[in-house]
Order: sequence, then C-alpha cells, then structure tokens
Amino acid sequence: MKKLRRHVILILITAMTVFSVMPVHAELIPRESIPENTPQEAVDTAESFIKDTLIKVQNGLGYADARAETNKILFNAFLSNQTNGYSYGLLTIIANNALFEYRDLYLRSDYYAAAEEQVKVLISDLITSVETGVLSYEKAKEEAYTRIYKSVDPSYDPSEKEFVDFCYWDIPSVDSAYFNRARKLLLIAEEKYKNTVCAI
Repeated sequence: MKKLRRHVILILITAMTVFSVMPVHAELIPRESIPENTPQEAVDTAESFIKDTLIKVQNGLGYADARAETNKILFNAFLSNQTNGYSYGLLTIIANNALFEYRDLYLRSDYYAAAEEQVKVLISDLITSVETGVLSYEKAKEEAYTRIYKSVDPSYDPSEKEFVDFCYWDIPSVDSAYFNRARKLLLIAEEKYKNTVCAI
C-alpha cells in the first residue's frame, strides 16, 4: 500500500511539474511577423480565427491555399461582426504575414537557422543592450538593419536616404530571413528585459 502511495505521489509531482512549465497561452502568430503598431487584441482576434490554418501551414499546406482559407474565415467573421471592431484589412495583413513566415520556415528551415546564427553574432551587443534596457527595441532594430545591409555592402550609408527620393535609394539586396531573425532575437531580448523589470 505504501509503495502504491509513493508511486501515485511521484506521478502527481511529475504531472504538476510538466504543467507548471507549459505556457498558459501558446502564441501561434510569430511576434516578428506582426505589423508595427498593431494592437495585441487585434493579433489575438486574428489568431483565434486562423490558428487551425497556421498549424496546417506548419505541416506543409501551401501559402496560396492557406491564404484563401484564412481570407474566407476572416471575411465571414467580419461580416458576422465577430472581429472585436477590427477591420478585415488589418486582420488579413496579420494573417498573411504569419502564413508567409511559417511557409518560408517550412521550405527553408536550414536557411533560417543559419541566418539566425549569423545575425546573432552580428548584433550580439544590440541584443545585450535591449536585454538590459540600455537600448529600445526600435533603436536596436534600426541599427540591426543597417548592420545587415553593411554586411552585404560595406559602403551602404543609411543617411543618404534622408536626402534622396525613395525611388533612388541604393539599398543592397538582402534576403528577408535576416531581418526576420533580427526582429525575433531583439523581441526575445525585449521580453527578457520586461520580465526582469516586472520581477523587481
């Protein structure tokens, strides 16, 4: 009887440990894909409607099929007044960005992993500065983008953009995966800083 009780207690402790480390709300929409200045409630609203499609894309569903599916879901939700006041346009942008990232990650997972390692080395000091609150996410992101461009073309000068019309900007060609990974790493750093501040 005592042996059975010990086994039951051990199982309960293991189960409680597992559930205590599980996230309360597993975010499906990657934060780095969310358009700037988008309210979190709009992201949550979009996610509640498209989460099943996002999982399908992670398992191989094509971008065009997924986009058609989510557009229909969000349009019907908007017509039924179920989108918490957020427009169909905003919700589809959130959805399309997330779908594109998941599809690209599915097709080029090794490329993204390599890009993340390269970016991590390139902006390691910026990550630390955001983690410690020395630099804001926005400032760090701007500097990270400049460094990524300069890694391709050392002569790149972002200040030239201030005096030249957009159509004449001379910007090096860089795969979007590098900027995506930079945003991801800096957002993680920002979250660490916020958690540290909240814990104090």
